Amino acid sequence: MRNRIKKLNKQTFQSIVDSKLHNTEYVATHQERFIYITNAVNKYFLKYNVNIKILDFGSHTGVLAVILQDYGYNVTSIDLESSIEDNIQTYTQNKLKVDSLTQQWDQLPYEDNYFDSVIFSEVLEHIYESPVQILKELYRILKPNGVLILTTPNVMKLENKIKFFLHINIYQDIERFCYSPRYYLHFREYTEKDIEILLEKYLNFRDLTFYYFDYVGGRTIIRRFIQRMIYIISIILIKFRGSILVIAKK
Repeated sequence: MRNRIKKLNKQTFQSIVDSKLHNTEYVATHQERFIYITNAVNKYFLKYNVNIKILDFGSHTGVLAVILQDYGYNVTSIDLESSIEDNIQTYTQNKLKVDSLTQQWDQLPYEDNYFDSVIFSEVLEHIYESPVQILKELYRILKPNGVLILTTPNVMKLENKIKFFLHINIYQDIERFCYSPRYYLHFREYTEKDIEILLEKYLNFRDLTFYYFDYVGGRTIIRRFIQRMIYIISIILIKFRGSILVIAKK
């Protein structure tokens, strides 16, 4: 187990995931997000030493579970069966505990008050129905004083404001919307106020702490370059950054 006091950086990230992952293109694009989440988890659970149970909901490539397992956490992954099958080599090679989601997301196969934390990263924006029921399930399986760690794109980010000014749709292009699988798409993005209402008013989470961060996720070299230029501005304009991370206590 690595020293949780030491912050995860790109060099350490590569040393952990080297030869352990197989969807390397996606991981390379999103590594800054995984680093940010890992450091948030370590900072919160620094005072605890053993058997911190974490559920990685929407685990996708399995990369976050690989990293958190390396840091000594007791991690369970869960995702759609098709997503797990696409990344099965990573799950099996790293002996990750993983479960498949059924069509009924509001019936998770875990006991009440079981996990110390649930990570719900880049899932909320993909839900095309009300997210209340699945979030109620996450609340149910968290221990008292357990925490939900949620990340999602910030709909108020500077990139979106520029697109709006240029009459460019802030969501995926029409071809992707028409022909990509539904779970690839963003159906709604959120503001900090939206998340506050969702978690506090409808779900009784408390002590919400918000952070904003950027990571370069563009699918082309040009888009990544533009994002980097925008991020220089958002160093000062914190709430215009690309992503929101919130830690909410049960």
